[in-house]
Order: sequence, then structure tokens, then C-alpha cells
Amino acid sequence: MISQGEYESGFAVRITKDCLDGEVPRGVYFCTGYRAISSETGERGYIYRFDGNGIRYTSMGKPFAAWLEYNTLTKRFGRRFEFLDDIEDYVLQEDARRISDSAFQQTLIYLGKSGSILKFGYRESIQDLARPSFSNEITYDLNDSDIIGYKKAKLQVISATNTSITYKVLSYFDDSESLF
Repeated sequence: MISQGEYESGFAVRITKDCLDGEVPRGVYFCTGYRAISSETGERGYIYRFDGNGIRYTSMGKPFAAWLEYNTLTKRFGRRFEFLDDIEDYVLQEDARRISDSAFQQTLIYLGKSGSILKFGYRESIQDLARPSFSNEITYDLNDSDIIGYKKAKLQVISATNTSITYKVLSYFDDSESLF
């Protein structure tokens, strides 16, 4: 529903389906570096290295973490020293966003409705690790008001069912613009 915290942006590739029998899982891979290359024709391009994000490579029976590379001249992906023709469904993103490694996040999640009672979950996390002492459930009675609030976040409920909610954000956790 509403999530707020620190994000960073950068160049990334979004792979839309698992490749190589799951060895390269679908997901977003952020660029961790690049190097210039030149072909025999004198063209200049780049090889972008993306984070491993769970990619494994096996050589002589020994698995180890790998990274993903994209060659701008050949428009092909590689992993270590091999080309990966299996990666066909991908999108290069100039300004992809992800949670900062040291980010403090606050999230309000809609859990459903029973009669006039709405249930929400609130969670705080740091580095994408939930802190159980800072996770809880909150209930609100729509008969009392259509405005709900937790900490400094306030929402106006327009309509709600057990599986969905339509709402208007009145304020965020820190009274600023939402990043999500």
C-alpha cells in the first residue's frame, strides 16, 4: 500500500524469465562496473558487469558465484567466459531503483476486511531484514471514520473489500512525498 525509505538508482538489466534451467534466475541485476572494448572494425562498445544476484557457475564440478556481463557490440550476455544465448527476454534500464543497502524502510500493508473492520500490517526493516519487534497488526473500524493513520502516515479509504482497497494518501510516514 504505502512504503517509504531510502532508494538508490542506477543502470540495470531486468531479465523476465529464468534462463539456463534456473542458473540465471529472473530478476533485476544492477551494473557494478564496465570496461571499454573495441572490435576489429574499430567500433567501441562496453561490457557491463552486473551483480551476481544468485547466479551460480560450475566449473570442473565446483560451483562458485558468478556475475553477468552484457556486450554492447554483440548485444549478447555472458557469464564468466561463455555467451548465454538463452537470455532473450530482457530490458536494459537506465534508471532502475532498488533499496539502498543501509536503508530504513517503513511499510503499511493491507491485510483485508471483516465487516466494517479493516486490518493492516506495519513493518519496519533495515537492509531488507524485518525487525520482529517493529512488526505489528493494526485494525480500524470504518464506522468510526474513513481516515486511518499510523505513525505520521494517513490514508482516506474510498472503498474496501476483503481482497482490495482503494485509498487516497493524505500524508506519508515522514510527511514527505512517497518513493513508491
